[in-house]
Amino acid sequence: MLYIAVCDDLAQDLAILQDAVDQVLALQPHRILTYASAQELLDDQEHCEKLHIALLDISLAEKEMDGIALARHINQENPVCRIIFVTGHLNYATEVYSANHVYFILKTELKARLPEAIEKAKDTYVQGSSKLTVYQKEGKIFLSLGDIMYMERISRKTFIHCKQEKIVETSENLDGLIERSSSFAFIRCHRSYVVNAAYVDRCLRTEAYLSNGQRIAVGRKYYDNMKKSMLKFAGDVLV
Repeated sequence: MLYIAVCDDLAQDLAILQDAVDQVLALQPHRILTYASAQELLDDQEHCEKLHIALLDISLAEKEMDGIALARHINQENPVCRIIFVTGHLNYATEVYSANHVYFILKTELKARLPEAIEKAKDTYVQGSSKLTVYQKEGKIFLSLGDIMYMERISRKTFIHCKQEKIVETSENLDGLIERSSSFAFIRCHRSYVVNAAYVDRCLRTEAYLSNGQRIAVGRKYYDNMKKSMLKFAGDVLV
């Protein structure tokens, strides 16, 4: 699921932006989070770290933090989040380069420009999100998504099995880890297992065979979705 932040201090413009994004992503699972100020967005720490894309009005009313300053803060705290600037004033065009962003849209051109802007943001997000942040009691570590073979939930612990027999333990649940791993083909195949499609050699109705010889259980209610996902990402490895 894509998490999209929309920030504009004008209620009418905020509603227009939200509706426009909703229309562009109508066929894709997404959640739009709306904010009337930069501080309101920053205070929502629970969702700020999950953001994939943020549409920011540049001329926010706050003196100390306009949309550009907010973008710089997001660049630092969530570097894979893709920024789209939206403004009613063309004179901001040169100032936006002080923050990393993928698109600049005039509000008068919103309908024409937004689909391309979101598509570019999605594409560049995938390219930039090759690491998974895993939270542990001692702090957080960063794993390469491409190195993760599968994740296993046992009791209240999740074990992330990586290449070269490396195993990382965390108390985070599988759903949260899947959400942050959306740029790779991680598939829920069982209530206790998530597998990286890149390592699946073959999938039967009750188990999947990984490239290292490991067998992973496939739950009955998960099989159809896994089959569709594998056909999409790995061709004809299914039987």
